[in-house]
Amino acid sequence: MATEVTNDIDLWSKIIPPTIALLMTGLLSLIIGVYLEKFKNKITILRRKIIFQPVGTTTRDDYWGNIKILHNDRPVEHLNFVTVEIINDSNRDQPDLILDISTDFSSKIIGQNGFIEGNNTPLLLTSEYFDFFTSVVDRNNEEELKISNKEIEAKSIQLQKDIDWALNNKKFNIPVLNRKTKAVFNLLIENTEQLQPVVNANILKKSLKLEDDVDETERNKKTLIYTIIIGLLIFGIGFTLIYINFPNSKSAIILTGILGVTYSLFGLIILITLRYIKKIFN
Repeated sequence: MATEVTNDIDLWSKIIPPTIALLMTGLLSLIIGVYLEKFKNKITILRRKIIFQPVGTTTRDDYWGNIKILHNDRPVEHLNFVTVEIINDSNRDQPDLILDISTDFSSKIIGQNGFIEGNNTPLLLTSEYFDFFTSVVDRNNEEELKISNKEIEAKSIQLQKDIDWALNNKKFNIPVLNRKTKAVFNLLIENTEQLQPVVNANILKKSLKLEDDVDETERNKKTLIYTIIIGLLIFGIGFTLIYINFPNSKSAIILTGILGVTYSLFGLIILITLRYIKKIFN
């Protein structure tokens, strides 16, 4: 009996301190690494979310009949309502942002607006883009008048390229996107091939990066995977130390069982701690 108690005391005195020291060293190294990396690069990450909502599609079917979609009395093949969200959940305000939105060549942006969610501050097109768009409209009206007067047979190639670019691209000015706020942009997009349009949204600015917003379900899956991995590492380290020092000890088996039951809890605590530290330096 005395021998077993002595073994238990030796177990706790030899295994627990190095285990705790190992865990603390690893956690401290990760904290320092995150700290140094954030201040080295000083990159702010904004999240991007694009939501598609089909409005209608023109169909020609012998059984269901013909369905025609109109926009301002003009027949269109397919309409899609697209919402682009730019989310600033960092701890920094972001001034003077230009959001570039573009679509594939079979799509055209025929309506748009933007605002800051919460206070509904309108976000307008950049003055450069607006001036370009206005000049394209004026040149198009001039050439259409010449065509109707039979002065020319068709629009110039350059004008058609400018029209296509203006309808495929929009540039919005965001004077400031404060921390913990969201900019929302609504687009009405026509697609000539009856397909969901391809929409890209980017902000080109030094020390700033856009990343796609992860679905909550996917985020939970990643959390579970990381938790299991971290927990298994802790379990493996603890089991190895115990086995090397006390291969035949009952207390070692009990301690191993405790680690096996609680490894996921340790992993979750460490993961939450690291995410909190990362959020502080965002």
